Amino acid sequence: MEDKSSEDLDEQGSLPLAAATHPLSGIKISTLVVSSDGALWFAPRFLIGNFIPLFSASDKAICGRFTGHAAPHHRCTCGFYAVSAVSELDILGPPTSFTVVSEVLLGGTIIEHELGMRCQLQKVLSTSLPRVCARCKTGEVTALRATRAGISVNQLLPVCTRCSTHRSLTLSDQVFTLEEASLRLGVPLNCDPSFVLAQSPPYRPLRKTAAALAFCALVTGLAIIAPVTTGIGVAALLTHRLFRLTRRPR
Repeated sequence: MEDKSSEDLDEQGSLPLAAATHPLSGIKISTLVVSSDGALWFAPRFLIGNFIPLFSASDKAICGRFTGHAAPHHRCTCGFYAVSAVSELDILGPPTSFTVVSEVLLGGTIIEHELGMRCQLQKVLSTSLPRVCARCKTGEVTALRATRAGISVNQLLPVCTRCSTHRSLTLSDQVFTLEEASLRLGVPLNCDPSFVLAQSPPYRPLRKTAAALAFCALVTGLAIIAPVTTGIGVAALLTHRLFRLTRRPR
């Protein structure tokens, strides 16, 4: 198989554009999300502002900037991102509690660059989830639980049986078993004991919020205490001077 039947360069002399005669195999990271109508989708690791370009198991890339050009474009960042080997996944960015790893087939226009490859057509063959629950980091993953963060789209967190029903301020009651999620996505979901992103961080959404609130409380407290302290100091100084004046001999 010849991966590149033709190759062009942009004006900068970089970003080789490859037209593959056969689909190329790749590895990618993404997240699983549920929309307001209950449909399950894949979402990319890279986002364009508040826009989340959802994609299905077999899909064609569009530009998230709505520029009108076909994706991928050598002067844009659009397209499906993937790398050729598991060892290269770290260049796609650090994992999160929601990160999953998929084996994909890439087709159409393919651009090679410093972050691996960007392609026009993509088919997800299988998706691997961590074996350990992202919330408690002890139980075995058996389900996906939706967050409460979004309005039209919510991320799905890999959780164990206990955490799928545990009361939470940030997780909703919308839960999908792995079998149900596989059917809805049209892609087999596997809990891999040797998950390549085993060091993904635990789900601790309120920790950053608590730290931010503590900082705000500190700043507010200083803003309130400083004028009061200054006023007390000035009053004490004036009282002391007045006392000294009243005790002078006449």
